[in-house]
Amino acid sequence: MTDFNTILFAQITDLQGRVSKQDAVITALKAEVDRLSMTRIAPHSVPQGVPHITPQWVPHTPNSTSKKTPDAPFKGPNPRAKPKVSVPYPTMSISDVLNTDETVYMEIRTGKDSFTTAVCIFDGTDLTVNEAELATTIVGLKSSKPGEILYKFMESLHKDGHISKTFGIAPWKLCFVKREGTKKSLEELR
Repeated sequence: MTDFNTILFAQITDLQGRVSKQDAVITALKAEVDRLSMTRIAPHSVPQGVPHITPQWVPHTPNSTSKKTPDAPFKGPNPRAKPKVSVPYPTMSISDVLNTDETVYMEIRTGKDSFTTAVCIFDGTDLTVNEAELATTIVGLKSSKPGEILYKFMESLHKDGHISKTFGIAPWKLCFVKREGTKKSLEELR
């Protein structure tokens, strides 16, 4: 059963990484759409004698004189098609983000206004759980992958009835450090 859990956690961690990458792609695409929608041709940049035309997108709507039937496919670019964009998202290890001997706080919501925390120390390679108030079984757990510790923390909380269900989230969003008096998630530091 332990091997199965290890495989399952590895797959969940991999999927969370993929979701994080997709979030980054979506954010980059939104920024590009915003940038493109804000771009206008300045009238003074148009050469003399060339009429200035403001580009507009007009959706395809069949008119009553169209020879196409309503079920006929529209020929031309599909405005709903998703563009294939490859946005580089840095692949980082925990050692790229954390400092040696830095404390990492993993927080999971246990109620409307309450959280529980697992406190880990980073030794330069691995995180080691030093404290976990509601999940003492994970104290001493060591891993270079924050997701592995986070999911075991969550599983322990669920098993002991502190949370009603487990959930999926990018682990770096629930792991925090305090730097210069400010709490920052590993996702932000990435």
